[in-house]
Amino acid sequence: WMTRRMGSQPVIRRAELKGGVSDPEFAAKINQRSMLTMANCIASGHPAVVMPEGKSHQDSKLHALRTGTLRFTLNAASIAHAKNLPLPVIQPVGLHYRCHHWFRTDAYIEFGEPIKIPLVEDPLHNTKLTEGEWTEPPADQVIPLRDELFEKLSCITPNAPDWETYRAWILLGHLSAKKEGNELPSLKHEVLAAREVGESNPPGPVLDNAKHAAEILHSSELDATSLDPSGKIIRKKAFARGLGGLLLMLMTAPIVVVSSGIQSLAGWYQGDHSDEGIDARTTHHMIGAVLSPLFFWPVVSLIFTFIFSLANPLVEFAVAFMAILTSNFIFLTGYDLWVDFRTSLKCTKLANSESGKRLERLIGEIEPALVVLK
Repeated sequence: WMTRRMGSQPVIRRAELKGGVSDPEFAAKINQRSMLTMANCIASGHPAVVMPEGKSHQDSKLHALRTGTLRFTLNAASIAHAKNLPLPVIQPVGLHYRCHHWFRTDAYIEFGEPIKIPLVEDPLHNTKLTEGEWTEPPADQVIPLRDELFEKLSCITPNAPDWETYRAWILLGHLSAKKEGNELPSLKHEVLAAREVGESNPPGPVLDNAKHAAEILHSSELDATSLDPSGKIIRKKAFARGLGGLLLMLMTAPIVVVSSGIQSLAGWYQGDHSDEGIDARTTHHMIGAVLSPLFFWPVVSLIFTFIFSLANPLVEFAVAFMAILTSNFIFLTGYDLWVDFRTSLKCTKLANSESGKRLERLIGEIEPALVVLK
């Protein structure tokens, strides 16, 4: 019920067919119905979020794209053209996270250039679609469009051989900026700097040293933001941020726990203690938010409605609503400050270890060679 309300469309894949989930005839019927629904929705101006790889993975580069996305996209353009509606486009979107499975992390959403969808020059094909019959677009239009989408998406993803290489690119981007007296103030700047480094094809010895240095940071749950302008590990402990964050969380906890804390805590705990692998963490984190409007807030709303009915409901509801939003924002700010404090402790621990000394030696070897990245 929930997935249908969200607009999800069922698809039976080849692997499921091999597993005996369905017979081929029924699977073809279900898949064609879903594809036709998607095509009509897009042709009518509704957006659709599609993962063109057709699977979930944690690799640093795209896997081969499935043709399904392009097939119903081409048919959507045909339906829109037949109905004299604006033609849809494909909007490539790249999602970048500092660490995608953390409960809270930095994110950067990147939009590529929209891709125009060519029209299928076959009146019979278009007529069948508008009459509700699924028909496949020609392969000689599907394949080039798939290749174009792959190229456009690759440009806005890490597109590195592996995560070790990508973390090295980010480190080199930070060190290059520091050498010029600048900092990379956000994840967006880090992503763009890493892309520049990757395109410059750094020499093997420089990249190898950067990989080793980045791996030392990563093994301590740190990254290049833990380095000061001189390339040394930041040693200052952020006690003030930790204390401030703790006070903010304690101050707003009574409201936050009642409004959204219980389901958020459940999502965090289940995600971080799941045995389904790292990639499943964010699913559990999301479940708290998805189920909250269905199971939690109706009960809370009834309680609030009863309380507000005893006085001035309009004024009290407005005040309560603002108090909940403000308290949640303040609590999350406190949580971030507390995380900053924990990070500073990790930095200090690494700086006082042999690994930290080796890291600083590696950075010292990298810095003279940064000029080759320009």
